[in-house]
Amino acid sequence: MSKICNIIGIIHARGGSVRIPLKNIKPLNGIPLIEYSIKAGLNSRHIRRLIVSTDHRKIREIALNAGAEVPF
Repeated sequence: MSKICNIIGIIHARGGSVRIPLKNIKPLNGIPLIEYSIKAGLNSRHIRRLIVSTDHRKIREIALNAGAEVPF
């Protein structure tokens, strides 16, 4: 029997970084780094909604294109 989970996943993705600015959108094997986290969250059978919280327009675009919600 499978239980329905009501877990909301949240990824915090700031645009600013002290060491590597905009590291969340830097490509790793041709894919933006944040997209790996988003895909893992979306593929989880435990997470019902995946929200990315960001302060940067480009991170928001990538997150939306990858299937995450970006309500803020």
